[in-house]
Parts: sequence; structure tokens; C-alpha cells
Amino acid sequence: MEKINNAIKEDIFDGAEKISTCNKDEWFKIFKSYANVIEKLYCDKKYDDCIKLANDTIKIYEAIAEVLDEEDIFNITNSAIVQNKFRNAKKAEKFSNKKYADLKLIKQVYVFLGAIYKEMADEAYDGQEFIKALRLAKSAYIYNPDDIFVNFTLAKTLAALNANKEAADSYEKVLSLDKNYNEGKRILAELYSSKDLADLDRSAYYYSEYLRAAKDDKYNWLRLASLYYNLGLHKKCAKACEKVFELDPAYYLPIATYMLNYLKIAPYGQKKIKQTTEKLIERHISASGIKKCAFSFDNRKKDPNKKIRIGYLSSDLYHHVVSRFLMPIIKNHNKENFEIYMYMTSKNFDDVTETYQGLCKQLTRCNEMPIDELAQKIYDDEIDILVDLNIHTGDTRIMTLAKKPAPVQCVYLGYPNTSGLDTIDYILTDKDTIKPGEEGLYTEKPAWIEAGYEVIETEANGLLEISEVPYIKNKYITMGVFNAVAKITNEMIGVWARILKKAKNTKILFQYINYYTKNNQKRILKEFAKYGIKENRIIFMEKADGSHYNAIACADFALDVYPYSGTGTTMDCIMMGLPVVCLEGYNSTSRPTSRILKAIGETKLIASDFDGYVQNALNLINNTELILEYRKTLRDELLHSKLTDYKGFTASLENTYRKMWKDYCSK
Repeated sequence: MEKINNAIKEDIFDGAEKISTCNKDEWFKIFKSYANVIEKLYCDKKYDDCIKLANDTIKIYEAIAEVLDEEDIFNITNSAIVQNKFRNAKKAEKFSNKKYADLKLIKQVYVFLGAIYKEMADEAYDGQEFIKALRLAKSAYIYNPDDIFVNFTLAKTLAALNANKEAADSYEKVLSLDKNYNEGKRILAELYSSKDLADLDRSAYYYSEYLRAAKDDKYNWLRLASLYYNLGLHKKCAKACEKVFELDPAYYLPIATYMLNYLKIAPYGQKKIKQTTEKLIERHISASGIKKCAFSFDNRKKDPNKKIRIGYLSSDLYHHVVSRFLMPIIKNHNKENFEIYMYMTSKNFDDVTETYQGLCKQLTRCNEMPIDELAQKIYDDEIDILVDLNIHTGDTRIMTLAKKPAPVQCVYLGYPNTSGLDTIDYILTDKDTIKPGEEGLYTEKPAWIEAGYEVIETEANGLLEISEVPYIKNKYITMGVFNAVAKITNEMIGVWARILKKAKNTKILFQYINYYTKNNQKRILKEFAKYGIKENRIIFMEKADGSHYNAIACADFALDVYPYSGTGTTMDCIMMGLPVVCLEGYNSTSRPTSRILKAIGETKLIASDFDGYVQNALNLINNTELILEYRKTLRDELLHSKLTDYKGFTASLENTYRKMWKDYCSK
């Protein structure tokens, strides 16, 4: 051992260069003795000594091989080939001199080198020295590329450095070595759903594979449900949510996913939607032990003419579509009669958030607050009217309203239907969204805003100039669908196919960024094929020079979806001069586009049934001059409509708030 220790301190490579035919047997004995002692150094965690000795051992073996090559004993020409043969038993059988072809020992040296570098990489990883860990993990891989633990260390280090593509490749290698490594399937599911990979089909596959064994993992059942939702796989989404309900009825988040998915499936009427939502909410409240109406307001004076404190509760107080509707209201609130408090339930914070901060009395960042703490905060702030803007979307805290921290509570904007929560008094709306006579179809009482449902901040996304209608260049009409694929039902595809069949010189365009994955494209193409529509009439657009508006400009007119109508998307299409063909709709979820078209005076684009929808599309296709006229006039119609009358709308909304408050004070 002393000889070995002394040898470690020396540079043995000079000696290895002196290996010759005459002394090769002596050197081969040294090689074997070095190889046999490496294991002890490894077990003693003398990693530096072990690496030095292992590298010297390899150099000796390579030098011997070169001598043998000169003697024509091995048919080997360089050390790289030697190293390759070290790992390949079948090639090793070609060696004519078995005495020196000690593959077992040289492989052992490589294995220990790989193990040492892996251990060192793990230590660096644990110390969050990820660059160092990556260098060491790569060294481990060079020496032992087929070791599952070496590949795992490399994979996790790459993931820590956000090298998701390379990390996914490494985890794929881990699974190829051990198909039963279930945690690797979960990790791959997460990696493939990341923004830079965005292979959602593959992500869904790995989540489903992982959950075959991890059947009680409610969190990843929910992740799979959310993925199915975004991909528009409605039945699979519902089943995954139901699995979460079964595992934990006190878990709120699957309710949001389930209901968003539910609203996108055509057969359900509003009465059924209300009943389903209320049932889910009541089951959750019962299972989670939430105490309803936990606060008393008996010590607060009821003054119908007081300065009312409005509390807006939302996760979307940043660059989000909801802010395009909310910001004009906050900017135009009458500060003499209303005091504005805002509660932000997500960690996002940007210049839009800062603007809100400057416009309101107080903005509270409460993404870390549980509902009990948040409810207490709202109560302590003595909010008079609490407005929830999420309902069942985003980082919602809708269950805070179950505890009734404000005497008057309502929902608005973020979710186009009922909350199902009976502690919420009102749903802010207009008579084009929830019609008089439909009050019993919503858990909350409709509070109708006389000025309409909404206003829109038109400059929020950086408007482009109106472009030329595409049919002039294309020589065919392009119908655009710019809604997320989750809103696309087979029923809707059937309606669009009817238009395509009747108007041969037309194509339909889907904006690819909205989850139109390869599998979804195949699914949509297959559905169109049932009606005889060929692939060359369907366009999937991945992007258009980086702008949503540029994509919209590639269509001559737009097609709305049903039963979950567009809102922000419809506004964007109109702002770019595209008429939008839509249905009147039967509830608050299916009426946004018809509501918007009524607001700008374009009721002729609204159909009462699918036959009328098809005919309205054909009317545009057969009258290109009308398309051209819309291109020139629609933006101005919107800009000069009540949708941009910020002061008038906000005053009307404030009148609604005042009426709510007076009704409360009169009780």
C-alpha cells in the first residue's frame, strides 16, 4: 500500500511512456495492483487519490495496449478504440491475447471513476454549486454512461440549471435503464410542460403513466386534469378531477378546473350549471369545515350615504387580460364617495400592479395568506362591498367569501358564471348577459349595471395599424379562430365544416399558440375529415411576427366559439377590423361576444341558431366589399362606443354599488 501511495504522488505517465515489449508484463502487474486498490480508496472516500490513481491506471493500460498493437497482438489503433472495447464484451472476444485483455479490471476502474465523480457532483449539487456539479456529473457520465445513478445526477443538475431539454433527455435515459423508476415519469411530465419545451402531449402521457402507480397523488391528478383542460380533452379532464374529489373532498382547486371544463361542454343548461356548482361548493365547505358567515357587523353603523369602502380581490392585478377591463374602472372611481382597497392573491408584481398601488387607498399582497387570515384582514379593513374578480379561475381565494368578511359581497369579470356560493349576494352583470327573468338560474342575485357589462382598455397590448384584408393577396377567404383549443368542441367543428363545404374558396385558421399541439391538430383534422374537409383547407399558425394582433390580421373575419364565448379575443378582433360571427347564447358564459357586438351596434353578426351562424358567415364570404368596409370602420365603432366610456361606465357601476349598500342598510 505504501508503494501505491508513493506512486500516487508521482507523475506515473512518464513511466507509462517507457513501457515496451520487454517490460510490459511487469507493468501489467502494476496495472492490476493499482486497479485492485482503487476500490479501497473509494470506500475510504479518498476521492482525489482515487481519481489520480484511476487515471494513471488507465494510462498504463492504454500504453500496454499500444505496445501490444505494435506487436500485432491487438488489432487496436488508438486509445479511444481501446476505451470503446473496454465496454464491449463482444468486441473483446476478438482479442487474440487473453492474458492482457483484462476487461473486468479496466471496467471496474471506469465504474469507480464514474462513481467518484457522481459522489462529488452530488455534494456540489447539495451545496447548490450547480455549475461545478454539472462539470463533475459530465465527467461521471464519460466514465460510466450506462449507470442509472450517474444519469440521474446529470439529469437533476441540468434541471436545476433550467436546461430543461437536456434534463429531459437525461431523464429519458434514466427511464430507459429502469422503466419502473416512477418518479422519473413525474419529473418528465413537469419538464415537458415547461414553457421552453411545451410538449404538452408528452407531458400528459408521462403524468398518466406516473399515476398508474401513484394512484393516490391528488396533486398530480390535478396537474393532469389541468393539462387535459388546456388541451380541450373535456372527458379526460372531468374524470381526473373526479379522482381528486374522491381522494380529498376538502381540496378546493379541482372544483375550479372541473367547472371551467364543465362550462365548455355544450349539453348543460344554466339550471344544471347552477346545481352542479352549488353541489361541489357545499361538499367542499362541509369537508373542509369552513365556518360560513364567521363575522358580525352589528357594531358598525349602517349609513346609506357614507363613503363606501370597496375591496377588489383578485390574482390578476398585473399584465393580465382582466386588468384591461379593471384598470379603467380603478382610474375613474370617484375618490370622494368611494375608498378603494385591493387584495392581490398571486405573487405576480409588475408596472400594472404599481399603477394599481398608486390609485387605491391600500394594496395588500396576500398570496401567502390562508383564507382565515385573509378574511380577517378584509374584516379589519372594514370593507363595505367586497368584489371577487377570480371566482373559479387563477389563484382564486373565492372561499374567503364563504366566511363573509364584508357585509355586501359580489362577483364580477374573471369567470363568466355563478360562483355557487350562497354567501355571495350579487353577480355584477347587465341585461344582455343575464336577462330579466333568469335571476333564479344563478346563486347570486343579478345586480344590473345600466351602462353595460364592461369597458376595455384599448391600448393595453400595443395596437397595430389596420392591415389590408388578406383575401386580396390570398385570393381566398380566411376565417380565423383565435380562442384557446379548450373552447373548441366537436359540435363547433361540425358547424365550421358546413361553412367550408358551402364556400369552396375558404380556409379556416387556428392560432397554434393556444395549445394546438400535434395531437390536437390531428384530432381537429380527423374531425373535419368526417365532413369531407381536406387538410389543405385548415391552417395552424404557430406565430405571426410575435404579436397576437398580427395573427388576427391574417384572417378576413373571425368565428366565435360556443358555448364558452370569447371576450378579450372578440375585443381584439374588432380592434383589428375583423367582424366576428357568433350565436346569441343562452347564459352568461355564451353571451359575451353577442353582448359586445350589441354594444357597438353590429347586431346583424349575431345569430339565434347554428343555421343563422352559418348563413352569417356565408354572407361575409359572398360579399368581400362588406369585409373591406368592416376592416375600415370596426375599430372606430368600438373606440366611440360605450365600451370606451370609462367615466360613464364607472359612474354607472358606482350607482350599482350605492344601491347595493342602501339595500343592505335598509335591512
